[in-house]
Amino acid sequence: RRCAIVSPGQLAARVPAMDDAALEKALLLAVSVGDVTSDKFAEQSGVDHKKVIGLMKSLEASALVRSSAVDRSALALTPESETYVVDGSPEAQAFHAVPADGCSLAEFKQAVSKTVAEVGFKQAMQSKWLGMVKGGEPRVERKVDAINEDTCQTQLKLIQEGKAGDIDPKDLESLIKKRKLVKQDTWKVYVISKGAEFSLERKKQPTDLTREMLQDGTWRDETFKAYNLVPGAGAMPSGGDVHPPLKGRP
Repeated sequence: RRCAIVSPGQLAARVPAMDDAALEKALLLAVSVGDVTSDKFAEQSGVDHKKVIGLMKSLEASALVRSSAVDRSALALTPESETYVVDGSPEAQAFHAVPADGCSLAEFKQAVSKTVAEVGFKQAMQSKWLGMVKGGEPRVERKVDAINEDTCQTQLKLIQEGKAGDIDPKDLESLIKKRKLVKQDTWKVYVISKGAEFSLERKKQPTDLTREMLQDGTWRDETFKAYNLVPGAGAMPSGGDVHPPLKGRP
């Protein structure tokens, strides 16, 4: 049984999106049961994968969770090939642009886009769907009455559905390298697990010592938020250049 891998951008939301508080509670509850994969959690929660990563990093800052990155990749359609899923491949569009009794090459080029006129026409001739009759005025004619299957469109649909494994390797290589209708998407997902200070609820950490804490002694039991200092802050500046008139002094 094949397992389709699709990028976060291809994942459809399964449930209504949660608000921030509910999402944090759901993530901590899921982590309490076991390790959580960020993209799957985003899909199940109906939120963007980037939002889950932002929440994860926020929880990591409080040591509630920890994470490890995993590289993922999947084949995806280019913007150009996405139109072919709807409108048909360039070769199919070229075939349908030619009347049953044929037409002149000039009329054909005028009726279609540049891509269909060049790439589509070439692919249609290779598939023996169309042919060109040379003469005083070159003509384009159909070699078959109808197309049984638009193979290119079918294969692009399979890739869009995450089923690239169902395509013949040679055809797939042609779509990627020769026709450049398919690209390799890469991204990172994260395996999220319990951190050193894990709990099912985030406790708000005070940032400053207050007068009230000193008076009632509660400061002893508080865990203060760590300062996020800029690396190198407070470092001594390096010396500047010697003033020109001073260079001649002994």
